[in-house]
Amino acid sequence: GSCAAVCFPMFFAPKFWTSQEIMLWVNAGYRDGRASALLLDAMADWSVGNGCGQLVASCTDNRRAPAMARMYRRGGYVPTEHLFSMDLSQPRP
Repeated sequence: GSCAAVCFPMFFAPKFWTSQEIMLWVNAGYRDGRASALLLDAMADWSVGNGCGQLVASCTDNRRAPAMARMYRRGGYVPTEHLFSMDLSQPRP
């Protein structure tokens, strides 16, 4: 598997740094094991090492959202907001 994140200061509180997961991928054959937990732990350790006080993650694939929510909750994450997106290549309603 692999994961990636970025660290940045919060817009409204620049002294507080946060880390944002950009991607998390685990090969299908390893998704029922500890691979995702190990990747999340590594990402959290990297974030702390870079001065971040928070790590934010999201799931952009609605088909996998329930499984991803279980994985994040097992890792100590709590839901904090809902994310909405718009396909800008399509006509707007």
